[in-house]
Amino acid sequence: MPRLEIALFGTPIIAVDGAVAAFDRNKPIALLAYLAITGKAHSRTSLALLLWPESANARTHLRGALLLLRRALGDDAARWLADDRETVAFHGADAVVDVLDFRAALGQIRAHRHVEGQLCAACRQVAENAIARYRGELLADFSLRDAPEFEAWLTAERESLRMAYAG
Repeated sequence: MPRLEIALFGTPIIAVDGAVAAFDRNKPIALLAYLAITGKAHSRTSLALLLWPESANARTHLRGALLLLRRALGDDAARWLADDRETVAFHGADAVVDVLDFRAALGQIRAHRHVEGQLCAACRQVAENAIARYRGELLADFSLRDAPEFEAWLTAERESLRMAYAG
C-alpha cells in the first residue's frame, strides 16, 4: 500500500512512497494543505472562493487543481482525496502529515499529568520528536497574493503553530 507523506513545515514536500511530487503551481499545494490541516469536508464553492476569489471561473480552476493533485498522488489518490459534486475532503488516516503529528504530540503531552514544569521521560521523547518535525514556519516562503482569505487563514495557522512550538 503506497505511503503518503505531507511535510508542510518549511518548504512543502509531498511524497508518495518516497517519490516527491512535482507541482508547477502553488494552488494545488495550498488546497491539499488546507484540506489536511482543517481535517473536514468543504464545499466546492467555499474552496473555489477561498483560492480564486476574483475569478468567474473559480470552480473550473478548482477542478483543475484537483486534477493536478490526483495526478501527483497517483493511482491511489482516491484513498486520500474524496470529492463529489458538492464537497471535497482529505482522508489522511494512513497518511503522515507533519503538522497533524506535531499537534497530536503536543496534545498527548498536555493530556499527560506532570509535575509543574517537568516532563516525564516518555513525554520528553514525544516533545523531541515533535520539535524535530518543525522544520520552519508553515508553508515557508509560500504565498497566494490573489487569495487574501487563504492568506489570512495561513497567517493565523502559522502564528498558532509558532506559539505551540515556542510554548
